Order: sequence, then structure tokens, then C-alpha cells
Amino acid sequence: MEINNNNSNSNNNIIKNDYKEKEERENRNEILFWNVFHNKFLRCLIIHHINNTHEWVRYEDHSNIHFNNRKKFKDIVSLDRMIRSKQYILLKYKLESNEHIHITKFSSTYLFKAFNEFKFNSNNNNNNNNNNNNNNNNNNNNNNNNNNNNNKEREKEKEEKEKTLIILKDILNLLLIKKRNQFEIHDLTKDAISNDCIEAFNILVNEPYSIKVYPSTLTKAIKNCHPDIVSLLLDLQIKQFGKTIIPKKVKNYSIFMASKNKRYTEQMMNFILFSNLNLSILSSSSSPSSTTSSSPTSPTPLSSLSPPLQFKSSRIFEDITQSSIIVEERKNKRFKKDEKIEKKKEEFSKSKVEIEKEKENEEENEEENEEENEEENEEENEEEINLNEDLFNVDKDYENNNNNNNNRFIDFKTFYSLKSLKLKYKLMELELISNKNLTAIDFIELSIDYSFERLLFEFRVEIKYFSNHLNQNKKNEIEKRLVEIELINDQFEKLKQLQKFIILQTKLISLSKDYILKYGETINELHLDDGFHSLNDGSERSNLINLFRYIGLLGLNRTDYFLKLMKESMNDNKIKWYPILNCIKKENNNNNNNNNNNNNNNNNNNNNNNNNNNNNNNNNNNNNNNKRIFFITKKSEVDWFIECGNELIHSLVFEHICTDTFRIDNVELLEYIHLERVHINKENYKSLSEKYLKKSQTEGIDPRKQYRHNFKRAIQHCDITSLKVIDKLGVKVATTQERFILPNTPINQIKTLLNYLCSEQSKFKCFSIESFENFCLELIEINSSFKEEEEDSCSLLPNLLSINEIFPLEDVQKLIVYTILRSNFKFAQYLLKQTDHLGFIDLDGISLPLFLYDNSPSIYHYHGTKDDIVDLINVLEILVRKFPDNHIIIKNIYRNLIQTKGFSIEQLEYVHQLFNENQATKNYLSENICLFESFYYLHIRSIKFTSFILSIPNIDEILDLCPAEMYDCNYLFQFNVDNGNDAINSYYDINNYLKSNIFTYDFLFGRDESGCFINSFDNILNLLFNQLIFIPVNNSLNNYNNYNNYNNNNNNNNNNNNNNNNNNNNNNNNNNNNNNNNNNNNNNNNSNNSNDNYIFISTMLNSILEFCLTIKRVDLFFKYLEIIKNNENYKIKYVYTFNSPSKSILPTTTTTTTLIKSFKQDNQLFPNLKVSDDLLLPIPKMIKVFHLTANVIQKAITIIEDAELIQKLIEYHFNENQFHQSVFLSALWCGRIQDTARFIMNSYQVKLTCINVFSLAEDCDTLSYSKLFLTEFFEKIQYPENFEKLRIQLSFKLFREMLLGLLILYYQNEPLQYQKLINSINNNNNNNNNNNNNNNNNNNNNNNNNNNNNNNNNNNNNNNNNNNNNNNNNNNNNNNNNNNNNNNNNYNNNLIESYQKVKSNFKNGQYNRSTEMVYNITKPEKYQEVIFLYDLFQSKHVQSLFDSLLKNDQIKEEQELFERERLIDYNERNDNIFNDPFIEGNIEQCELILKYYPNRFKITQSAITSTIRNNNIHIIKYYYNNSNPNLINNLKTDSTLLNHLKMILKNHQDYKYILNYFCVNK
Repeated sequence: MEINNNNSNSNNNIIKNDYKEKEERENRNEILFWNVFHNKFLRCLIIHHINNTHEWVRYEDHSNIHFNNRKKFKDIVSLDRMIRSKQYILLKYKLESNEHIHITKFSSTYLFKAFNEFKFNSNNNNNNNNNNNNNNNNNNNNNNNNNNNNNKEREKEKEEKEKTLIILKDILNLLLIKKRNQFEIHDLTKDAISNDCIEAFNILVNEPYSIKVYPSTLTKAIKNCHPDIVSLLLDLQIKQFGKTIIPKKVKNYSIFMASKNKRYTEQMMNFILFSNLNLSILSSSSSPSSTTSSSPTSPTPLSSLSPPLQFKSSRIFEDITQSSIIVEERKNKRFKKDEKIEKKKEEFSKSKVEIEKEKENEEENEEENEEENEEENEEENEEEINLNEDLFNVDKDYENNNNNNNNRFIDFKTFYSLKSLKLKYKLMELELISNKNLTAIDFIELSIDYSFERLLFEFRVEIKYFSNHLNQNKKNEIEKRLVEIELINDQFEKLKQLQKFIILQTKLISLSKDYILKYGETINELHLDDGFHSLNDGSERSNLINLFRYIGLLGLNRTDYFLKLMKESMNDNKIKWYPILNCIKKENNNNNNNNNNNNNNNNNNNNNNNNNNNNNNNNNNNNNNNKRIFFITKKSEVDWFIECGNELIHSLVFEHICTDTFRIDNVELLEYIHLERVHINKENYKSLSEKYLKKSQTEGIDPRKQYRHNFKRAIQHCDITSLKVIDKLGVKVATTQERFILPNTPINQIKTLLNYLCSEQSKFKCFSIESFENFCLELIEINSSFKEEEEDSCSLLPNLLSINEIFPLEDVQKLIVYTILRSNFKFAQYLLKQTDHLGFIDLDGISLPLFLYDNSPSIYHYHGTKDDIVDLINVLEILVRKFPDNHIIIKNIYRNLIQTKGFSIEQLEYVHQLFNENQATKNYLSENICLFESFYYLHIRSIKFTSFILSIPNIDEILDLCPAEMYDCNYLFQFNVDNGNDAINSYYDINNYLKSNIFTYDFLFGRDESGCFINSFDNILNLLFNQLIFIPVNNSLNNYNNYNNYNNNNNNNNNNNNNNNNNNNNNNNNNNNNNNNNNNNNNNNNSNNSNDNYIFISTMLNSILEFCLTIKRVDLFFKYLEIIKNNENYKIKYVYTFNSPSKSILPTTTTTTTLIKSFKQDNQLFPNLKVSDDLLLPIPKMIKVFHLTANVIQKAITIIEDAELIQKLIEYHFNENQFHQSVFLSALWCGRIQDTARFIMNSYQVKLTCINVFSLAEDCDTLSYSKLFLTEFFEKIQYPENFEKLRIQLSFKLFREMLLGLLILYYQNEPLQYQKLINSINNNNNNNNNNNNNNNNNNNNNNNNNNNNNNNNNNNNNNNNNNNNNNNNNNNNNNNNNNNNNNNNNYNNNLIESYQKVKSNFKNGQYNRSTEMVYNITKPEKYQEVIFLYDLFQSKHVQSLFDSLLKNDQIKEEQELFERERLIDYNERNDNIFNDPFIEGNIEQCELILKYYPNRFKITQSAITSTIRNNNIHIIKYYYNNSNPNLINNLKTDSTLLNHLKMILKNHQDYKYILNYFCVNK
């Protein structure tokens, strides 16, 4: 006792001391923490380090590197994102703190799907535990421990799921309490049912929320939930509406909806068809032919059976007869609808959940429209079915619609996967099954082992749906005979007669063979050709007839040679009957199942949900697996077979040997056959093969096939005696697909087996090289579960002196090579250790591709895992130290290593050190390096390098030339990159730019004396940018400039020739016009090349900036942006300057910039062009810029938080048109509202013509930027009724400034229109010249006439001549004036037509980015045309013409607006700033509008109509219960609105049931 007390005291002291030390350590750590925290310098340093650490996580997949990673909590406001990223604690905290959260119409779907993700299924777990317990009884103690650990992990996982589920419930409650106006923006209960989220549904419908469940929710319940949920919904209807309401759509299509229920298809169909009510309507639709049958397997009398399921509540759920009506037209509509959805996927980058949601909404809307069409001639009130309603009045619709060709069927696959025969018969009876484009082979399989009920059903299905070759009379005869068979009382005889009848009808050979084997009888009607009649009485003659008939069914039946042999055999008295057919039995698959038990246990959980759907198909597969096996168990069977000497009997055995279904029961028989009965030999089998089975491709039977099953069984049972017999036979047994070692084999037995196999007596004598490989792999697998007990990882492998003593060197080499290629690295280690001599391994016969990436593009990884890396290194180490001359296999393993995912820098350095230890491999890492090594070296150094390389634009296009759709370094591409004038159209080949002699091991991983890398990340990235981006861009520029210089010379010559020709007459002008057209056509290719050149350069350079932002390196972003901006060659885009940030900066801004002073107003496009200063319409000035893509701007605004850096970004584009506007819109879209958007509005002129910049339906935080506009910039949006007028004014102001530039662009893109303009100008000039000439001629004529008259003194003649000449002159002048007027009209009409076309395109948005796409006019061949247009547009006539057109159009549009506003007041329009969010159901936005615009808006009838159409009843309820004093009217007291609401609601499928909610009498 004293000793025990002392021990207990000492233990207590130890515990106390440990506790005291732990407490002191915690106190010391806390003191240190607060000391550091209160140190301002250290605290700031820590925070600075946190803020400037770009990534805390080392990603293994380059696609995970995203610019939205590591976002600050204060910037995360999206409910969708927090749910998708599982930030439930953060979301709960933000809700509890009532912080702003952006909620979309898809948020509830994300939340309800999260509920299902953490829902724990106890039934599955119980089943798994039972399976594990059964396995524990069969396995050893180690397996028991593993299962116990798995159970503990499962329990822990269950607890974590339960905790997460509680948090999700708290989140849902908080959303309903604090954010209900934002969250309940659609039918939440329907959304919960759609996602089968019962936990959320219970919260929604119970107190304190009690959300209404509309009748249409039944549709979602049938498609997604268990029947109990449907019962619950029906009970809720009684509670909420006082009655059960079944929508017509549900009644018509409930069976079809149930067939779409992926989890509870059968239960739901049973619920619909076999409820507890007296559904006599079912029997009324039965066919007359089946009413006489009393068997439970017949289709008709199934109504007499008791329902298979009992439910909580029973309701009439469907008009059964209406369920058989299906609309084929709707299928076509559905296909069109799917095409629309696919287009939406391409246009909008939305998540999968959003697309599914939209598809569901479209389906609902379409079905609602179909309902409306069906109910056009029906009464307004919906048919209401109560519990005691008579059911016999629903046949009318069926009778009216039964002949309709538009039917909706249940898919046959779904039908056939059902388990209940009763349900299947009912569906067949109701004609609801479609077998379109299917054959009986796909599903139906008639087996001799089926029960009577199942076999009868399978046959009836085949006759009904897959026997179109039979007429109806024949089908009726078959059904009549089936009914007769059903009436047989003897169950055995009934089944036998059914099987016989089916065989006669189907002529199935497999069924016929099974019939003979089962009953020992044949059906004489099937064998009329052989001329024999079997009495099936057990006599020797009958038995021989049946035997030969069975042999004939193996493939020889109905051939003359077989009939001849059969007659000869029947007349041969030497053949005595022996029950050889009894040797043919079904193979038992229990052993196989046991062998695969462990492999399948892990997959049970995943397959539980699919068991119901695949039940029948699984049965079919099982029947296929139960092959007929020929078992030889007695010596007498062998003796009879050999002594009979009959070819037909020999062919029976040979057939089973060919199909690998021949078995010898024991090794004694094997020895007996092999040593004593040598008549069965390979040559005999070969002759039989050629003679009977006509398998000319078969060269003979491998004799090892006879032994492998005995060989496998001997090893499985560790039967040394049998192995000795097999060794005695001296045959190397072929491999088998089944396992050698059973999972529950004790280790001691395995070691005993190994001792024999490694002994001198055996030495694996009976093993082929393939069998040896499979056997060793199984040993390695077993050994891996005993790592804790066994020190050596290969302790269970055979301990041989050398593997070269067992197998030839060539086989050993192949085995090692293929073992490595199959990633069996532990076995490869064993082989290399057991090999004395390996020789030189040449892989010339093996093609090993060197893949880099696929078309995603994603990097290609070797299929090994992190655990395989260590084994690979071990294999490489053995090869380097033991067989260093095998450099080919060493190189292959090394490449596999660096290509394996997770291979680290430290491991690479270890391999490098290993190579340096051996002289033969010392220089390997510095020699023979290609693109493959450089690519993966970069990946190992930093995954960000891989992310950049694979983000290069169009890097995946080259894969179109690769057969494997992967970039293979060994593949020879048939093109030359950067060669000739088509460089831009060439594929981007990384091999041309990523130089392996630069990105070597020493360059990437070389270290200095301090252990740091010699080349930093930034240096390597800079070199990558130069090699992969700047070099191809510069090459492209050089090639393009050389091409342009060549074209310039030709164009100058053409222009000189055209200018000379312009001085000729009108005919010559027409010819010149044709020449100009030809020149324009020839220059189209040049324009295309220019466009491709711009796209290539822009996308390549923008990819650098985008990648810098992706990795959140703002410093690198501005560094390379400055490099690009300072290079004038990269500025190949011309943009306007009239609305640039430099011209939009506010005078009151505090922003200072030096670029304003240095900005020049010169026209960089045509610097020498003279422009007048007093023009009515300005000539737009253009400058060269490098334009940022929208993705770069969006990422920059998302990442950059500092206003000074935003200003710096704007300054780099200070003269670019509307750049600050692009930054502003990106800030609103990205949620940078309080910093970037506010900064832009305070610093630059931003015109607001609306409050909702983006659509309310888009995933953008509209509420946040609306608050910013209203709270801080209200003066800009104070008068929303003027928004439309302001839009018109701004649009025409912008159009006025852009007009001449757009016209120039238009004429360059429309050469025919430009030529018409030139023709009209030339004609006008020619007419003017003719007028001048005519005037001169008239004057000369007058002078001559006067002189003549004076000389002749003939006054009369003079007067006459003068009068005539004057008349002629007047006529000529009039003609010339008319010609001038016509030419002027053509000239003006051409300009007006072009103006109207440009204006139309401008309004349609075609020129939204036209200010950035005018590179066409910079072409040398266009230069003279542009100069001409510039001069033309400066003329007073053109200026005044366009000015008058602009003014008239603006006045016209303003007048039209005035007329519209006079007819409909702004407050009553649906597009005003209040009704727009009202129709969308956005309560918070409406409340915000009313707060800042009191007594200016009202709820209108049209707004209510549109709101109901959008299913946003929640906002109408809100304003009915919460009167806002800032509204002009009150929904609750306005009788006009209430009456209109009644009219709208009573025609709605759901909302008509809540009329009483609004105190409106029906």
C-alpha cells in the first residue's frame, strides 16, 4: 500500500509540475505577444508584411492563381462568393454586425445547395458500418484497426457537418431577420424544394416566418423530393389555403415529372399511381383484353393488389389519363430553348448555378404559357380537388385528348430501371412509355434463371415495344397463350411452359442451350432439320440426340456437315451415352467478389444513390458474368471423352477451351491428362478449330490455359503440393486477371509460399514473366498495409540471388521498362536490386511523348503522385549508382520526375547532387537540355511562371495541328513561324521563343554563398517577358513595316497615275474609277494584315500587364506599362481626344498632374494637316496610344486601392477618349465604389443620365453605388425626369464631335459610296467648266454678228441675228443651270445618305468603340483619300449642311420626347427610377429612391402588371403592409390599384389563391 501511495504521489507531483510549466510558458508567450503588439515599429512592420505578401498559399495548380485571391474581408460583400468559398463564419459575422451584403437572385440557390452538401445521410453510414463489420470478421486485426480508424474519422466528419449545418441554419435565420427585403426577392420555398433542401424549407414555412407555399411548388417537389415532402406540401395547403389545390399542369404531367426525379423516381410514381384512395379511374382505362386475367403479373388486375407503400397523407395527385397526353411540339421548343441557353453561356460568364436557374425559369414560363393556351376555353376558376371529391368525372379530358398525337412519354431507360413489376405494368397499361431510337438488345435479356413473373414481364415488354415486325393479330395470339400459361397451377410446369413458349417465339440460342442444360430435354420444333425426334424420356437415344443438338447450338447447327456428322454419330454403336452435359455448370463468382471486396468498399458510398436506377441492368450484367463452365471432376469423364473419338464431342470441349471456360478440378486430373492421356494436344485442337469453328485467325490454343486456373487456386490457398505437381509438368503458366493472393490470407502462409517459390526446387519455374510481375505487385500491395511492423518495404517480396537466373535478359529488360512506364516504382526498385546484369536498354521501339500542356490550356503532369516521387528518386538513385550507362532510361525517369506534380526544388537539388557524384551522369543537367526541361524547371521554380506562359494569347491554337491535342516537344509542326508576310497569321510556337540554353538549371536554381538564388523572381520574369512577348512583338512590327514599305512604293505609283488621268475627259474618268476600285480591292489584304497586326501586338502586350495584376504585383504593372508607353512603335492605335481625362478634369479638383502641361493638341494622325479654327463642326484630332483591354482595366481597378495610383493610371492615358469613364464603370462593376468611383466623380466630369448604371438583373452591387450617387452627388441626379432629355443632348453633342471622323471611317469602309461621292464632285466640276466655255463662245458670237451687221448696214438683219443669238444664249444658260442643280443635288444626296447611315449605326451602338478602331485611315493607300475628305469637310457648304442636319435631328428627337412625356407622365412610366427596381422586386432600391425623392413617385397599374409577370409578389406585399409616406399613393387604400391587382392575380396560377391577403373579395 505504501508503495502505491508513493507512486501516486509522485505521479501527482509530475502532473502538477507539467501543468505549472505549461501555465508559465503560456504566460510568457502572452507577455511577449503584448510587448510586440505595443511596439509601434514592430506592429507596423508586421502589418506591412501582411499587406505586401501577395500569396500566403503555395498553389499546386496554376489556375488557382487569381487576382481575386486574398481579398480583404471588408471588400467581400457578395453573399454568393462567401457561400461558394465556404466562408460561413465570415458571413455569419457580417450578418450579425448588419454589414452591407450584396444579394442576388441566385443567392438562395447557393445557400440551399450548401445545406445539401453538409447534410449527413445516416442510412448510408449504417450500411457502410455493417459492411465494415462484415469485413472485419473476415480480415485480420490490422484491418480491424484500419476500419476502427475509418469509423472515428467518419464520426468526426459527421460532427463537423452537423456544426456546419447549424451555422447555415443561423445564416438563414439572420438573412430572414436582418436582410429579408433583399433576400426574399423570389419564391424561397420553391427554391428550397427545387434543391431538395428540407432543413431550409422547415425554417421558411414555420414560425416566425410562415412563408406561403404556392401550388406550383408541387411541380418542383415531384421532380426533386421524396413523396413525404409532397404529402407535407398538400397538408400545408390545407393549413394555409383551407383546401388542397392541384394545378392543372401537375395533374396533366405528374408522371412525367416523377420520371425526372433522379433520387426518388419509383417512390414518387408509386405515390402518384397507388395512393390509398379508391382510384377506380385506373381500371376504366385498362384494355379489354386483359380484364379476364387474374394473375398478379398481368397488367390489368394490378388494381386488386394492396399498395406497396404507405404514406403520411394521401391525395388525388394527378389526372391519370391526362398523364398519358404528351406534347411533342414542346420537345422541339425545349430544344430551341436549350440553344438559347447555350448562347447565353457564350455571351455571359455566369456560374453553373445561374445558368441552371435561368433554364428552370424559362421552363416554368414556357409551361405557364402552355397552360394559358390550354385554358383559353375553360373557366377562370381553377378546378379544386378536396378529400371527398368524386373521381369519376376526370375521364372527359382523356377522351378528348387521347387521340392527340402530341404526347409526352416516359423515357424507356427510366421505365426499365424501375424495380416494381406492379408499377411497370401500370405504366405500360397507361401507354406512357417511349422506346424511340432503342433496340431490345440495349435492355431486354431473357434468362433461364429468371422467376416466372420477371421472365413474363421481360417477354411482354419485348413484344410490346420491340416487335414491330409482328402484326396486332400475332401479338394478340401471343398474349392469349401467355394468359393460358398464367392459369397453370403447378409453378414448376408454368415456368417451364413459359420458357418453352418464349424459346419457340424468339429462337434464342443462348436460351435454348440453357433449357437443355436445365431440363435435359430439347424442343423438337426447333430442330426439325436434323430429322430426329427426341422423346425426352431419359433413354440413351434421346440423351444422345439432346447432346448433339446442344453441340450444334454452339455454332454448327443447320450446316450440312453437322447434319452429316450427327447422323453418323447416331448410327455409330461405339458411342455410349455419358452424362457429359452435367459437367457444364455456371461459374460461381463469389471468389471474384471476395477478391474485389476491398476495392469496392470505398466506392459503395458513391454508388448507393444509383443502385435503384441500375438494378435491372446490374442483373443483366450478373447473368453475363455467370458463364457456363466445363468442369472435369472425374477420370471417367476424361476417359469417355478420349475413347469415344467423336469429332462432335471433341468440338464441345474445344469450344470451352477457346472461350476459356474449360476447368480441371484438381491437379491430379491435370497430371493425369498431361502425362497419361496425351491425345488431347495442341495439334488436335488446332485442327478442330479450323474444321468446326471456322476460326481461321486462331493459330491454336495456348496449352498454358489449361493450367492457369489450377495454378491460381494453388497460390490462393498456398497449396504447395499442387504447385509441386504444376512444376513437375514443366510449363510456364500464363497470367490471369484474377488475384493470386486473397485479402484474408495470413502473412505466415504467404511467407511459407514464398519460401517454396524461392527454393531450388521451384525458383518460380511455373511463372511466366507476366505472372511473376502480377504476383510481386500483389505482394507489394499487401506489404504496404504492414509498414509499421515490417522494416523493409520489400520484406514480403521473394528473396532471390538474381532475377537473371529465372528469366532471360531480354525479358528482364522489358519487365523493368514496362514496370517503370506503368508507375510500379516499388516493384522497379525490387527488380533493380535483384538484377545483377541489366545491359543497355534501348527505347527506340517505344514512343515517349514529351507533353507540356493541353488545350485548356493546363500544364500536363506525369500521372504519379507525391508518394511516387520518393519511389522514383529511389529508382533513379539505384540506376545512377548501379547502372549509370543506361542513360536513356535514366533520362526518361528524370523527365518523369520533373513532370510530376509536387516535385520540389529541394528534391531537384538532391537529384542534381546525385548526378554530380557519378562521372557518367555529372554533366546531364547541363547537356542535352531541350524545351521540355526548361518548361518544367520554370514550373518547379515558381508556378507563377507556368501561369504566365499558359496565359499567352492563342498559345493553345497550335494544338489544332497535334493529333493528341497536347503540345508535344517531339512533334514536328509543318509551318515556319515569323517567316514572310503572314507572320501574324502563324501559330504561336513556344519552342521558337523559350530558349533552353537560357533557362537552364544553373540559371534558375543556382545559389550564391549565402544560399539565395542568384537570379531573383523578377529577373527571371523580366527575361520571360522579353523572350516570349517582346521578341515576337518586335518581329511582327519589323515584318509589317517591311511589308508596308514595299506597298508604299506601289501605291505612290498608282496614285501618280490616277492623278494624271484625272485631267482627262469624263470617259477617261470612268476608266480611272474602275482602276481605283481594283486598287481598293487589292488593298483589302493589306487592311486585314493591319488589323491582325494590331490585334496580335495589343493582346500580347496586354497579357504582360494582365499577368502582373493577376499576381498582384502593382509595381511590376506600372513598370511595364511605362516601358510600353515609352515605346512609340507599340502605339499603333489612333483615338480621339475630345472627351479625354485631360479635357474632363474638374477645376475644383485637388488632383495635380504634370501631364496636363505637357499635353499637345496636335493631330498626330496628320500633323501637317491645316484645320480652320472657325468651323461649325470640329475636325476630330487623333493621337497614337497603346490601348488597355477591358480585362486589364477591370483587374487594375479591382487590385489598386490607392487613389494616387489610380490617378497615375489615368495619367498614362490622359489624352485617350473616355478613359476616365471606363475606369469609373469598372469601379462600379468591381465594387470599388467608396474609393475609386468617388475619386473619379470628385476629380473628373462624369455625366450621369441614370441611377442604375447597370441592369438590376446583373450581378453588380447596384445598391452601393446608388447610395453614393444619392448621398454625395445628388445635384447630378436631382431631376430624373430630365434624364432622357439629357441623354439626347449628350448623345448629339458626342455625335457632333465624332461625326466627321465617323464619316471618314465610313467612306473608307464603303469604297462604292466613296466613289459615288467622287463622281458627283467630278461631274459638278466638269459642268462648271462647260458653263464657262459656253459663256465665252456666246460673247464671241455676239461680237462677230454685230460687226457683220454694221458692215452691211442691214439693221433688220442685225436685229434678227441679235435676237436669235440672245435666245440661244439664254437657252444654253438655262441648260447649264439645270445641269448644275442636278449635280449639286447628287452631291448633297450622297452626303445626306452617308450622314443618315452613320447616324443609324451610331444609335445602334455600332460605333461604341469606333473612336478606337480607325486604324484603317492610317494606311498609306488611304492617305490621299483621307486628306481629300479632310479638305472637303472643311468647306462651308458641307459644314453648314451637316450642322443643319444635326440641329434638325436634335430638335426632332426632343419634340418626340416632349410628345411622349405629354401623353405619359414620368411618374407613371415603367422605366422611371422607381418603377424600374419595383418591377425587378428590389425593395431596398425602391426605399432608397423614395427617401431622396419624396412625393414624386407612385405605384402604377402597369408596374403592378409587370411585377406580377416577373413573379415578384413579395414587393407588392411589402408596400401593402408598409405604407411609405414618400409615395404619392397607398396600395392598401387605393381601390383602383386593388381592383387592378385583383384582375391580375385571379388569372395567375399561384397568386390567385392569396387574394384574401389583400382584402379583396373573390
